[in-house]
Amino acid sequence: MRLRHSARGLVVDDQSRLLLYRFIAPGGGLTVWCPPGGGLEGDETPPEALARELDGGDRLA
Repeated sequence: MRLRHSARGLVVDDQSRLLLYRFIAPGGGLTVWCPPGGGLEGDETPPEALARELDGGDRLA
């Protein structure tokens, strides 16, 4: 297995709700809940990676 470094952040709104993403394995097997974030790219630091992940991608309605 290849080790991949990542950065994750806890995002809490003014009503103390925690933002999590749900990932479901193909075929409906394992379900995993994760905070937003992602893998580090190149030589970026964990704070830089987290800022990039939180700035782009999905938007909440």
